Amino acid sequence: GSLNVEARDLTSLNLPLLTSVGGAMEVSGSNALTSFELPALESVAAFGFHRNDALPILELPSLASTGNMFIGQNSGLASVSVPALNSIGGELGVEGNEALASASLPALVSLDRNLVVKNNTAMTSFALPVLPSVGRDLEVQRNISLTSVLLPTLAVVGNDMKVWGNPTLTSLSLPTLGEVRGNLEIRGNVGLAQCLVDALVEQLQANAGIGGTVATYGNNDDCTCEEVEGVVEATCPP
Repeated sequence: GSLNVEARDLTSLNLPLLTSVGGAMEVSGSNALTSFELPALESVAAFGFHRNDALPILELPSLASTGNMFIGQNSGLASVSVPALNSIGGELGVEGNEALASASLPALVSLDRNLVVKNNTAMTSFALPVLPSVGRDLEVQRNISLTSVLLPTLAVVGNDMKVWGNPTLTSLSLPTLGEVRGNLEIRGNVGLAQCLVDALVEQLQANAGIGGTVATYGNNDDCTCEEVEGVVEATCPP
């Protein structure tokens, strides 16, 4: 069955022996929650964690698979760590967490639907080091402190790719990306060198290509790019 927790005065949720939840698990609106421990949880049909404003760290050390994962609107959450998670059968959403500086999912190799990272005010970098594909949309939007996105093994985006409104973004590292099956939209990232974006478009066109429209504008047009040991690097005026 499902497990739903919504308790305004709850300060601690510790379930040391819980290994699986057959349905969805949702923890929401528990604004006094400061201790959250599920050390043995390995699988859950879907995991939602939102509007829990007091918890600073969310750790799920044993979780290996879930259907959907949504972490959103947790104003005090500074760190997310899910080190064993390798499979998400649906969507991964990390949205509207004002204090979130880092989200670590180093083992994720399968994501069947959307990847959405948006409105995380304090996040400076986002990386999925071993993810080879995104099943549907990839969206990175309105993260005002984000400087780098690192997806070194990503080869395919199954539908649209949208990176926009990230004003401090300077590094968009997608060295193995060869196909975007829908639209490509990289715009309004005023710190991101347009020549790097152009190089990414060329990289895609030299491989399987872009299935839809291309919109790349509102980025930094004042930079110059050159290839150094096979890597395109940008130089931008201060």
